[in-house]
Amino acid sequence: HKEDVTDDLLMIKGDVCHHISRVLRMHVGDTLRCSDQESFYYEGTISEITREAVTVAITKTYAIDDEPGIFVTLIQCLPRGDKFDTVIQKTTELGISRIIPVESENSQVRLKKDKKAEKQQRWQRIAASAAEQCGRGCVPEVLLPVKLPGAKTISPTRTPFSHTAYRPLAVMYSRAAPLGAVKVLRRYDAGRWGLYGSVAPLPAA
Repeated sequence: HKEDVTDDLLMIKGDVCHHISRVLRMHVGDTLRCSDQESFYYEGTISEITREAVTVAITKTYAIDDEPGIFVTLIQCLPRGDKFDTVIQKTTELGISRIIPVESENSQVRLKKDKKAEKQQRWQRIAASAAEQCGRGCVPEVLLPVKLPGAKTISPTRTPFSHTAYRPLAVMYSRAAPLGAVKVLRRYDAGRWGLYGSVAPLPAA
């Protein structure tokens, strides 16, 4: 995150610190590339490793320039089991910008109010992990679960990433459509919503 960057030093803490030091077993002098998950990449050399933090001496900073040119929001009804974890992983790899979990009238999954924040935090970690695995600089935002009418009232985009202008889209999985199909519900242009069309069905697995 941006708050972890001071002058020419980057402090990496928490789970990422553990992953670098204990899992990847990187050492002082190794080079790596990180992002603030929003605007910039940082390249540098590890200067210190402790149990609490990995310190990186930054040698190069540049804007994240490999994100899709449109800001896409996925409105996804909650499926049973761990299927939503897979949805987050795969759509992150595809370049999704934001995910809104939805409880519809026919949803078989109903989360208790006190469990929603816990689930959201877990889903956000899954998105961060998927972004790291596929090399994305920006991590999709996973919102708290809402009812479908509530999802439609959410702003079509958060603050755009600084390196490009986004054309926001909202998409939703349709149970009535062929397996794997995704329908584009609406597009936000010139301050108003309008029907846009649909994406061709994906082949069944």
